[in-house]
Amino acid sequence: MDDLSASEKLEIATLVQNQEKQLGKKLSANRNKIFAINAIRTLHEQVDALTAQIYKKPGIHFDCKPGCSYCCSLRVAAMPAEVFVIARHMKQLPDEALASIIQKLTIHAEAARGLGTEEYFLPCALLVNGKCSIYALRPAMCRKYLSMDVEECKKPDACAPENREMVMKSSALIFGTTQAYTKAKLETKNHELGQALLVALTEPSAEEKWYRGQQVFV
Repeated sequence: MDDLSASEKLEIATLVQNQEKQLGKKLSANRNKIFAINAIRTLHEQVDALTAQIYKKPGIHFDCKPGCSYCCSLRVAAMPAEVFVIARHMKQLPDEALASIIQKLTIHAEAARGLGTEEYFLPCALLVNGKCSIYALRPAMCRKYLSMDVEECKKPDACAPENREMVMKSSALIFGTTQAYTKAKLETKNHELGQALLVALTEPSAEEKWYRGQQVFV
């Protein structure tokens, strides 16, 4: 945050502190696995609200739209609670549909194994006809990554131009969230979405292990 002004640093610090305090209170008052998993949806709602707020400002325009999936080949990092939210949704699908997803994730996980962020370029296993099949449940990383110029996204070495306020404030919300989960003794380490989701869908005790503070995803 070296390039931030004093007032911006204070604003970001306050945002982190408030997020950690408020979510921490909720996690402390509701000590059960299901609440801990679903509590991550608060972060998603906040990032969406921030997006809408910034979008209303004069001169702000995001090029992201349905069917635009240039960034969907980048490595998506997700927190365990985010992975479990998606897995819980998928487990409600018909057996045939769930089996198809697990098959896709198995292939994806093998291809993604060992790849770092810089060398990672794999289409997300959750894309269907160029659209996100779990859009309403997508991780915070996907929600906050908004390009202001789609032409830049088309380039092989794409680095989408992002809105500075969006990056700062969404990152603060995410950091405050991880702090709250950490204090509740719940893992918040980011994991590659496809690999982690495969574990969550195929390991029956994954949620329970996570809630007991154990390492679930590699």
